[in-house]
Amino acid sequence: MDYQQRELRRAAAQAFAESLNKLEQTLCAPEEKPTPEAPTSFSIELEQALADIEQFMQEKEGQN
Repeated sequence: MDYQQRELRRAAAQAFAESLNKLEQTLCAPEEKPTPEAPTSFSIELEQALADIEQFMQEKEGQN
């Protein structure tokens, strides 16, 4: 085997080892918990609409 082939194989082996190390670090890293998103105006309006519907249903049940 000539010098150039040995050098290519050495570089490939080194790159492979580095990739394995990165993979190990990724797999062993603690999981990050997703942060809750700030409520959007749509979600706030939806919550208000649900509260209005619940109030309406309670008032309707009270009339019967």
